[in-house]
Amino acid sequence: MQKFLLVGLLFACVFAAETAAPRDLKADALRYFHAGVELATKVGKDIYISLTQPPLPAIPFHFRPDEKAINPPLPVGFAREPGQNFYPLVIFVVGISCFVGMIVFPVWMRLVHGKPTTWTRMIIMTYMVCSMFIHFGLERYWQNNSKRISDPNNNELLARAWRWYGVSDTRWLGVHGDVTLPQVSDIFGLEFLAAYLCGPTITLTVLFYFLDSAWAWVIQPVAVTAQAYGLVITWLPAIYEGYASVPQKDAFLYWGLFWGIQSPWLFIPIAMIIHAGVNVSSVFRQAKKSGKKEKTH
Repeated sequence: MQKFLLVGLLFACVFAAETAAPRDLKADALRYFHAGVELATKVGKDIYISLTQPPLPAIPFHFRPDEKAINPPLPVGFAREPGQNFYPLVIFVVGISCFVGMIVFPVWMRLVHGKPTTWTRMIIMTYMVCSMFIHFGLERYWQNNSKRISDPNNNELLARAWRWYGVSDTRWLGVHGDVTLPQVSDIFGLEFLAAYLCGPTITLTVLFYFLDSAWAWVIQPVAVTAQAYGLVITWLPAIYEGYASVPQKDAFLYWGLFWGIQSPWLFIPIAMIIHAGVNVSSVFRQAKKSGKKEKTH
């Protein structure tokens, strides 16, 4: 699997480096598209093999002995699967996102709009497609199934993934035992925002990128501001409550999952807001110059 990912990255780098070269656009685009399909097929077969193998069993999970009392507590008899059970899911989401952002999008821009794209826009497209999977898949699932996340009889893939991740902030484990809705209501609000505001606006932004429409610069800041806001209202209640729901003694859970894996949804949106602002300013400058030229004539 690693070799396919490295080949894909190299493929994207070569493609981006050649976008400015004066070549036959249609032939170039078709050549890269066929190579991309071949690579995606190989990766897909590898993922299928991983998915058809039985997952490793869940084992009883406990926080470190020196950890403070966590509230909400873990469900009684809580068991957690090893992280490698979810590698195929991660590879699938990241692989499709990279394929669309790094191959389909620049090929589309060449064939349909007759112009190359930039590294920045390819990275943004990859991020947005990945966000669509997360908002419409993972987060919409939590919003609709918050009372079933911790049910050990719920063997749905996304429920199992939430149980793996949820030990980094036990509010993510949803309603169970003595844990009631008010204890996880902030997460419910966050996931509603993610599923029904972030998801649709991110999708609109992707659509406008493919249409090469300036509307992308209008919708993009709305979408990513909602993402950043969602992350802030995830962190702030936990901080305000003294990290009551967050284990701080385990470095991987605290720094890796609670802070690290979520932080891109703060820093990337800030960069994308600036990116949209730069493009809007550029459009206004060009319009202003055009207006001055018309007056002089």
